[in-house]
Formats: sequence, structure tokens, C-alpha cells
Amino acid sequence: MNKVYREEPVSLKKRLLHPVDTIIGNTLSTTVLATALYNSPFVNYWYMWVILSVYVMIMVCFSLVKPAMQYYHEVEIEDEHIIFRGQHINKAIGYKFKIKNVDISLVVTRSRTYNHIYYLKFTSGRYIFTYNKYFNWEELALLDLFNDFKIAKGEKITWDEKYLLNDLQ
Repeated sequence: MNKVYREEPVSLKKRLLHPVDTIIGNTLSTTVLATALYNSPFVNYWYMWVILSVYVMIMVCFSLVKPAMQYYHEVEIEDEHIIFRGQHINKAIGYKFKIKNVDISLVVTRSRTYNHIYYLKFTSGRYIFTYNKYFNWEELALLDLFNDFKIAKGEKITWDEKYLLNDLQ
């Protein structure tokens, strides 16, 4: 059994800007609060609020850059191995593991814009590979990948997973 699942890679610019709009809104609201405090009796605290908002903005930007550096967009299931391919910044990377050493989980989150967002999370030791972070995978492809991985590993689908898969279909 040799199957390849892939989606078009997402550019580094899009990966970096994906959650930035929420963070910019939060930082701007903190800055507006600091500006409002400037006209209040707490004038001495205005500098503290500006420094605090700049610090929060810098820390949030660093927390965005690290996850966006690595991105995986392809999975290949061979007879006894699974290969994860992706990009580190803009350089191609790949990891190969034995299927028996890799676990899979189907993660579902709710969203305001979508009813459910489905992710596939592969774990092998200290490595974690998440697919559909940027909503670029079709749900049917995620379903096929999940089922084929379970078949290749020889695991049965648990009741919880079956419930999520029925919702996905």
C-alpha cells in the first residue's frame, strides 16, 4: 500500500498572517486603553501601559513566528513507514517513521465562521505533525487519510472516532 496525500503548500507570508488580525485587534485595544488612561488621574501609569502593550505585542509576534516556521502539507503511507513532508521556512523537509511508532488523533474545534474545524494530529515521540492548520485540506481527504492510516497500522476505529467521522461525512 503506497498512498500519497497532499495539498498545495501555504506560503510563509500567509502562515505568518493567519492569526495576526486577532492579535493586532487585541494589541490595539490595549493601546486604546493606555491612551484613555492618559487622560485619567492615573497619568503616571500611562508609560507603564505603553511599555506593557509593546511587550505583549512583541511576545505575541514571537509566539506566532515559531509555529509558522514549520508547515507540513504531504503525507505518504508506505507498507510499514509513514513519511511527512513539508517546509521549514521555505526549505523542503521530510520525516520518516515506522507506522507502529506513530499515533493519530482526530481533533475537532468549533469556530464562529465554520461549524466544525477538523485537524489530524500525528504524534511520534517528541514530534507532532498537525494537518489542516490553515484550513487548506478537504474534509474528505482528511477522512481518507485517517481511515488509511488506521488500516495500515492495523488499529480499529474507536467509538469516539467513529462518532467524529460520522459527523465529518
